[in-house]
Amino acid sequence: MQGIPKARRWVIRNRIELTLPPEFSQPPSTNQEALATVQTQEIDGVDGAPKESSGGGLVCAPNSEHAVGFEVAEAGPMTAVLPSPLTILGAGRVDPFGNFPIRMSYDERSLLDQVNTNARPIFKTYKNSWLPTAMQDPATFHQFLANVSLSLYQIQGQTRSRTVSAQHYAIALRTVNIALSDPARNTADGIIASIVTFVCYCVTQNDLLGYDIHIEGLAKIIRLRGGLQTLDHSPTLRCMVFGVDLGGACRRDSKPTFPPPDRLIKAVQGIFRGNLKLTPNHVPTRSPRPWANAISQDCLLTNAFDDLLKAINHTKIKAARNEDWLEVRFVVFWIDPIVHSLLGQGPDSQPTDGPSVVRETTRIGLILFLSKLRRVGGQLGVSTTFFVTKLRGLASTMAWKILWDTSERLLLWALFIGMLESWGTEDKDWFAETTAMAAHWMGIKSWDATLQGVKQFPWIDGLFEDECERCREKFQGIMDNLDRDVLSP
Repeated sequence: MQGIPKARRWVIRNRIELTLPPEFSQPPSTNQEALATVQTQEIDGVDGAPKESSGGGLVCAPNSEHAVGFEVAEAGPMTAVLPSPLTILGAGRVDPFGNFPIRMSYDERSLLDQVNTNARPIFKTYKNSWLPTAMQDPATFHQFLANVSLSLYQIQGQTRSRTVSAQHYAIALRTVNIALSDPARNTADGIIASIVTFVCYCVTQNDLLGYDIHIEGLAKIIRLRGGLQTLDHSPTLRCMVFGVDLGGACRRDSKPTFPPPDRLIKAVQGIFRGNLKLTPNHVPTRSPRPWANAISQDCLLTNAFDDLLKAINHTKIKAARNEDWLEVRFVVFWIDPIVHSLLGQGPDSQPTDGPSVVRETTRIGLILFLSKLRRVGGQLGVSTTFFVTKLRGLASTMAWKILWDTSERLLLWALFIGMLESWGTEDKDWFAETTAMAAHWMGIKSWDATLQGVKQFPWIDGLFEDECERCREKFQGIMDNLDRDVLSP
């Protein structure tokens, strides 16, 4: 076609090809301009966010269980409008024209694509809870990307992901140090959010030294700004502080630094009970309580079992309504408070007398069961390696065998949970053999009968389905060998 001029080729002048911001390889200059202060988004107007009442308590609007920073699919649209980068295009990609707190390269957009499309529970937590907070501050956003990249490395094993994670961590750390030198900003929400993401990074890597450094710094900043009550305006940030602190304490069974957000937890649980017209002291399926004879004098453990029964009842009611319950808000408001009450409550040395062994074994069994719920619910940095090793040490003592007759079913439940959680570790064979021998001693002759006995204690169908399938064949083989040894002359 003659006479028609050629169309000019499109040129994207602001296209970014770098995989790393250029300042990473350069030392920070002394005259570097301070980052602009980011105003924390007010959430008091968000539908369902808890508000302070005239009596000093928390009053939640309807659907508040689905607010406070977690996914609000059932709660309807929120009043506050999130930034445009959270809008997902039809192809599953992040909007390239969105406003981010940092300059975005292809690698960073790819990480956000993972956050928005990966089906694993932790990425759902990253998307619904962490990303909106990270969007408010450059340092928090860099460290958020570092945490996402580290999670991808642990799942996929690609060295590139670990390298990218370390790069974003270094930038975030340098940015926070600059902000901490500014008296007008060194206790702002953005600083707290950044340090929370640092703590999460250390917990995920099992870097306990780094965890101690960052959690101590976080406690100091919160103390300087007036205490945890100064976070009441941001339930999401308060729950993030609670979660990462608990994750670090779980790595070595120590007492957490911060208390749980009790008022927020009571408000959320109270609304659920109110909808069911239950009293606050209601404990579903109080009878039978098969652990009562073994630990009747231990209020800590009996309270933990009762609270766990309430949480399990919550899941059954949600399932009956065809509502999804297995997500991080369930973990934060129903499971994490129980874990918080159990951590750091063990004896200072290895127990040797029978009652102490039974109590400590029960506590460890509870933590292992709750940790599984935390992991599949999307809580970050969950590991049970420490407690699996601790349970093996307890099960090897003579006191275990002395009091086996009076506490056998409770101890079998704890052993069985330990066996399921030990899969993939060097302790898996020992747990399979010991659990099978314990069941055989009780007169149980098969896997199915053992599982039926374990289900008399706290249990959620489908929670350990994969682990049970992996352990079934080996466990039954050990059972058959024990039967042959007994019958052989």
